[in-house]
Amino acid sequence: MIFFDGTTFGIDNPGVGANSFAAFTVVNFTGNTPVTNVAFNLHSPLGDGPIDLRIYGENDLLETLSFDATSDALFVGFIAEEPLDRIELENLDGTIVELVTQFYFGSCENLNIEDAIFSDLTFYPNPAQGDLHINSQTVIQAIAIYNLLGQKITTHVTNSRNPTINIENLTSGAYILEVSARNKKSTYKLIKE
Repeated sequence: MIFFDGTTFGIDNPGVGANSFAAFTVVNFTGNTPVTNVAFNLHSPLGDGPIDLRIYGENDLLETLSFDATSDALFVGFIAEEPLDRIELENLDGTIVELVTQFYFGSCENLNIEDAIFSDLTFYPNPAQGDLHINSQTVIQAIAIYNLLGQKITTHVTNSRNPTINIENLTSGAYILEVSARNKKSTYKLIKE
């Protein structure tokens, strides 16, 4: 791996990526604190190209995601249900360099992501672009949205069974939707297109 000067490619921060077209970028997670969530901007400074992101748990490949990367930043974020060992980024046609900037990682344990407490709660659409509609037989007191780093982005006090919130100002990517009712909280994965 090699670090690239951001001014060379017209991006905000120095990036990291493979140092040849035939190589791929690997990020290993080591240490005592397990990593379960990752977020970063993906660039392809030399032009369009297909890039695979392989996500590995402690024992095996968990998932492969595919992107058409461009010179514009593409937000990538995901939450795993088990600790991560590493991620790998590979340009499939060997003609561009994949470049990662603004790389963040951590654990969502503080959000207490678990099975939904409210079995009757539904929300749609997901992925969403503008309005997000939430339905429950229980009155929902509040809705909070967190990014993958566990930072609260917004809070809405609703006191309604069927609130609608607008999320069009959020950056495209993955978020955590926290719903509060009767002094209980439940969290859900939300994708903003």
